[in-house]
Amino acid sequence: MRKLLAVMAAAAALAFGGSAQALEWEGFYAGAQAGYAWNDMESDYYSSDDSSDLDGWMAGGFVGAQWSSDGPWRFAIEADANWHEDSDDSDYDYEEYYYGGVDINWTANLRGVASYEVSDNTQIYAAAGVAFANVDVNYCNYCISDDSNDETLTGWTVAAGVQHDYSDRFFSRLEVRYSDYGDIDDDYYYEGADASLTSTAVLIGVGWRFGE
Repeated sequence: MRKLLAVMAAAAALAFGGSAQALEWEGFYAGAQAGYAWNDMESDYYSSDDSSDLDGWMAGGFVGAQWSSDGPWRFAIEADANWHEDSDDSDYDYEEYYYGGVDINWTANLRGVASYEVSDNTQIYAAAGVAFANVDVNYCNYCISDDSNDETLTGWTVAAGVQHDYSDRFFSRLEVRYSDYGDIDDDYYYEGADASLTSTAVLIGVGWRFGE
């Protein structure tokens, strides 16, 4: 937690430091990002709830295309993909008959972004779109044999953040993102169980613009 707070403080200083001229730019951009995700899997077992923590670091990249209006608004279509180090093996154990866990391999998003200039070089933005997560579901039914299923989940995501332009090319941003990846289709722990995966993440990113 101390490391996370230190990183967030450094990101805030980065986001509001420096100077740049007012920017009216349209074209493609790309960048890298990293952060921490508080992931949560909810499952039921005979009308009882089981919550498994999958918190951990994540890192990846993003690409997008932006266009500007005559006023302070900017709009973009953006895609990103991220690797996750979090996993949650053998989190559930019911009288030694059932146990299981989940590994999050990667997540990805396709979203629309709307930004509003609050100064010549700083914007606040909101984003929403489709979210994907690839997971490995591991479980043991009566421990006769272990099983593992690879699934790609589909859900939705929303985010809010602040972005700072250092020049007509280079920018940084700080973002808070919530994602609901929907239900896990394969039986989790035992036949007939239901499970879902959600995530809240804080991300720091740097990017570069291409073209005029």
